[in-house]
Amino acid sequence: MDPPRQPNHWITTIRKQPTAEDPAEDIVRDLSNDEQLAYVVKLLRDQGCIVLRGKTRVDHIWVQRPPNPADLPGDKYIMRILNAAREGGVYVVRGYHCLYASSQKTKPFSEAAAAKDRNLLTFACHHMGGDASATWAIDVARVLNGQALEEKRTMSLNGLDVFICCSWLPCALPRPLLREPLPGMFTSHNLVLMDLAWREIKEQGQQV
Repeated sequence: MDPPRQPNHWITTIRKQPTAEDPAEDIVRDLSNDEQLAYVVKLLRDQGCIVLRGKTRVDHIWVQRPPNPADLPGDKYIMRILNAAREGGVYVVRGYHCLYASSQKTKPFSEAAAAKDRNLLTFACHHMGGDASATWAIDVARVLNGQALEEKRTMSLNGLDVFICCSWLPCALPRPLLREPLPGMFTSHNLVLMDLAWREIKEQGQQV
């Protein structure tokens, strides 16, 4: 008898902006497959943001004082996608920010932060707190033909989701839809913001 097959943890449900060509909001892609991974990178480049459903967890970091966001489960999926987007360098984490959402203002990024940069140089990645029953929403600019419009759309998320946003796309901070944290789950109002930037590598292998 053959040994049981191990589940492929790279298979990921991705939430995106529906389009006329692809009206589905949620799609499933295998991030270990180069062709499917390239499709996800193209989505991120064209639409400015995607959501990885159920790929992280932040509850454990609030056990420590101060909270320590190292080794978040969602980071490896983020880096898998971004490392396929560019060559000749690495993405480095410029910082983690542990936030309690109800105390954060949901104002859009500034125009400088939303510069029309299509080279995938900087990203904000939000790890959503709570379990899958925690509900979140985030307002982002609608995108048409690769351009951000003044019209906004609201994306729905759940706890355990990862929201990846390019710096050129205007958006607000995620907001919890529950007024109060779920009983026994205070992290349903917590999230971790991960700030990433591209760093080129010289031919001799040194970072610049």
